Amino acid sequence: MESASVKVQKEAAADSKAETQSSPDKVVSAIYRGILAGRIVPGQKLIESDLASSLGVSRGPIREALKRLHAEGVVENARHRGAYVRLLSRKEALDFLEILSLLTGFIAKKAAEAVSQGDDAFRRHFAPALDTLGHFLKSDGSENLHLEINRRFYDAMMEIGGNSQIASIMPVMRIQLFRMQGHMTGEPRAHEQRFAEFAEIARHVLAGDPDKAQKAMARHMQLTLKRLQALPDEAFART
Repeated sequence: MESASVKVQKEAAADSKAETQSSPDKVVSAIYRGILAGRIVPGQKLIESDLASSLGVSRGPIREALKRLHAEGVVENARHRGAYVRLLSRKEALDFLEILSLLTGFIAKKAAEAVSQGDDAFRRHFAPALDTLGHFLKSDGSENLHLEINRRFYDAMMEIGGNSQIASIMPVMRIQLFRMQGHMTGEPRAHEQRFAEFAEIARHVLAGDPDKAQKAMARHMQLTLKRLQALPDEAFART
């Protein structure tokens, strides 16, 4: 199974096939790429004239694309202020994390179940994904957990778990923006802590222990909640 963010990246990386995309699709793909690469961040204003110039499209397709992204919860259209990349309020972030905790616990459990039932053929087929998780166990713990590593971690578990629907219901762009919002103002040491938490999850997934993998993910989400609660008010949208 191809993970959700891999699908989005492949779709958004279609520069060489841009002529097959509609103009609004081209704008959406460009904004997706910017978010995934960290060039477009929560709270950033999206200026129509700049997008029109850089993408070679008119204002009409840009406005259509922004409406589409607004419907997805990625862009906020503020009256008299234009379009901004969505910045969650503190309550919205806490509510989003509550839902994310349920999804990620399921993902960790399914991945561990698949490993516990897998044979040598399974391991050969999922070798890259298993190596991604194994990377966390080989580290000395000093490596920061950057957004790209974070995304690959979850992609690997979704691929290993094999559930055909989980990728389609994971709000990839909103998750990416949520991560970015937390990382923008978080303490540097928090990255090391996250890496250690991911290593614990990976250890139980690779050991094929669904219960411990799910519990380790729950601990990670509880600590994520504490880090979220400790962020200053300026990290969130005003309500």
